[in-house]
Amino acid sequence: MLFRYLVIDDSHVSRALLNGALDALRPDALIQEAINCAQARALLREGSTLPDAVFCDVVLPDGCGLEFAQELRAEYPDLRLALYTSRTEDTLREGAAAIQASFLEKPLQIEVLRDMLTLQPS
Repeated sequence: MLFRYLVIDDSHVSRALLNGALDALRPDALIQEAINCAQARALLREGSTLPDAVFCDVVLPDGCGLEFAQELRAEYPDLRLALYTSRTEDTLREGAAAIQASFLEKPLQIEVLRDMLTLQPS
């Protein structure tokens, strides 16, 4: 089965690290990248198939990643979402939990990512 992921982060380094971890766990996955909310929206609307998971940084150049994840949850209720951030405030964790999104801390621990992906239906 081909897995599809969307990584939204304005940091090239953070995207590369997450992509590397995803590639190590799912070498056959298709990974798309966006550097902001607008680019991510365009990718989601253009695609004929939704990604299996969306990984979204909290601080983006054109908006708040948590608010964008809330929009995605409303528009795509079954989409697997994960906030991927170095910020660890309780309000962010609570916000992620409220929309049933995973919360992944930077620097990423591959075991946490593996656990999240293992919960994903294959």
